[in-house]
Amino acid sequence: RQAAALKQLGAADQVTVLFRELYLANASGQDNDDFQQAKDMGVSFFRYHQEHPPLIGEDRVMVDDPIAGQRMELGCGLLVTPGQFQPPAYLDSLAALFRLPQDQDGFLLQPRIRLKPDRAIDNGIYLLGGAHQPTDTNELLLNAYLVSGRALRFLRRESLSRSSPVVEVDSTLCTGCAQCVPVCPTAAIRMSARDAVLSQSDIDWTRCIGCGSCLVACPVHCLNLPGWEDAAVFAQIEAALKPAAPSLASPAASRQPKILLLGCEWSAAAAAAVAGARRIPYAQSLRLVPLNCGARFDPMMALWAFLNGADGVMVGVCHQGECHYGHGSSHARQRLADLEVQLAARGIDPRRLKLMAFTGDNSVAFADAVAEFAQDIQRAMNKAGGFSRAWPPADQIKQQSGRS
Repeated sequence: RQAAALKQLGAADQVTVLFRELYLANASGQDNDDFQQAKDMGVSFFRYHQEHPPLIGEDRVMVDDPIAGQRMELGCGLLVTPGQFQPPAYLDSLAALFRLPQDQDGFLLQPRIRLKPDRAIDNGIYLLGGAHQPTDTNELLLNAYLVSGRALRFLRRESLSRSSPVVEVDSTLCTGCAQCVPVCPTAAIRMSARDAVLSQSDIDWTRCIGCGSCLVACPVHCLNLPGWEDAAVFAQIEAALKPAAPSLASPAASRQPKILLLGCEWSAAAAAAVAGARRIPYAQSLRLVPLNCGARFDPMMALWAFLNGADGVMVGVCHQGECHYGHGSSHARQRLADLEVQLAARGIDPRRLKLMAFTGDNSVAFADAVAEFAQDIQRAMNKAGGFSRAWPPADQIKQQSGRS
């Protein structure tokens, strides 16, 4: 439109628009009409690639022609560069206040917590317009209608209810250390004073999404998530690794390695289910214990697996940025990295522990990753001297740890 206006005013004999991309996707088609009108008036459009930006001189602009494969020189009496659309400066403070993520340019990101239909989470914060991303009028109006509809769902209700589990606090155990507060992705935990000397964690049930990260962070295990309790998960691990009957057990030298997979139900566990449905084979020695999220991964689970005879432990999570609960994958990676250091310091080869990222529908990649890990463990078990001090029998580890 600006180029066409220059031609109409007769302010320039030749107007050339250098562009990398032209945004013409307008529901009304008006932008496309403007583009055609400018071309009819004699405005030239020349596209350049990001790898070869234009070089600006005093009275000319040099740009590479990707079609002709040569550099062109365009005379320039006036150079007009459009300003970059930037987010307002106050967005940094707003993001910190509401704990909202920002992209690399500083725009606010809409938190995407994609749970099951009966576990839909809406934090009541809605983004639209220039605070969210560069936009035009039509897109802004559509976004405004969508946000209004989402907000009205709550404004028209007389009360709020939910069916998904919420973290519970055992006040008799809570020491008020507040280590659970910073790991909560939705700021659902706050410390409140009580009659005793120590404060106590309080859970806002309207904000808790049940990721379980706070359970792992709590040093005294005073938090509990119904359906994903420590006792239940540890019992599943022990049952999954229970040895076969002595008469059926194969010799230790030729047996297949026992592999335990602690898999996020949205990624690894889902991929395993799809692999089974599609009859895609993977290591028969794999035993799966599902977790509701990678955030629920506790290093003690891996240690308990080793104590019960696991030769290798895999932790399956979502890819970075795709966690349904926000930062579950990041928490799992950090906790596993810390555990690897502790295992190496105690003579247990950290290669027995591996974290893998999966998508729930990529069953082929899941089967390949499991097979590769099982082969690595098998080679280490068969190799003389391989993984030194890394493969003591499970009962020997239990005796050393003082547990039966």
